[in-house]
Amino acid sequence: SHVRRGTWSSALQATASDDSEGSDRSYDLPTVLRVGASGVLAPGLRLAASFVHADWSPLADDVRQEVAVGGSGGFGVGVELSRVRILGKEAPLRFGYRSNDVPFALSSGGASESAWTGGVGIVLNRTNDIVLAAVDLAVERGTRSDPTLTERFWRATVSLRVSGF
Repeated sequence: SHVRRGTWSSALQATASDDSEGSDRSYDLPTVLRVGASGVLAPGLRLAASFVHADWSPLADDVRQEVAVGGSGGFGVGVELSRVRILGKEAPLRFGYRSNDVPFALSSGGASESAWTGGVGIVLNRTNDIVLAAVDLAVERGTRSDPTLTERFWRATVSLRVSGF
């Protein structure tokens, strides 16, 4: 299977508060282009990949001079092992990597973010091929950096999916 998608956004409206120095503003947001594909490599093994691009440079005149503004692009790739079971429940394991350019940076060299991700989804209830309830647990280890600084981070995510009400 594959997905091609473009996202067009209208303007972002910013309303100044009484204690701010600025005034109300409107910012045009860029068109975001996304392409993704996934496929089965073997029974129980799926590969997915995606690419994204957006050009934020038209906003350069609207932000502070200390901030560099440019395009952002990135990719991600991951695998899912779907035949795993935990305590008798389906529990697909997922592993992946993503890397993105960040559109706003504190220096002219640009900024980027990358992360390795691992997770498991536990199917709590299923009817035929429809998952009615599931919980997903994921952990990310990543880095954000530009020529002047580097930040390392851990991120954990817990998601609950419930269908069929």
